[in-house]
Amino acid sequence: MSATLDHPTDDTTTLLAGARKLLEDAWPVIDPTGLGLLGFSVTNLSERHAVQLGFDFTGRDRTELDSTLDAVHQRFGNEAITRGSLLGRTPIETPVLPDSAAES
Repeated sequence: MSATLDHPTDDTTTLLAGARKLLEDAWPVIDPTGLGLLGFSVTNLSERHAVQLGFDFTGRDRTELDSTLDAVHQRFGNEAITRGSLLGRTPIETPVLPDSAAES
């Protein structure tokens, strides 16, 4: 199991809460079989004053964003823009159904 924080931290309380949450989530598997080893690691460390930029789409109409992404994909291909979490992964071919409006 793993977890990623929404923002950088060097706060021990925050890291401990994350570790405890992971243990709580894993408990249904640990309880019946027992636990042989427990490890906790922290990665992607950065300087104390690092800033994690984010996009806040809360309460906003995503129609304009979606249509802009569609236009970029049409012009430059589906791999022109992707989610950061998908970088470095093997692309999965997604079947596309024909547009019923275009067939009419």
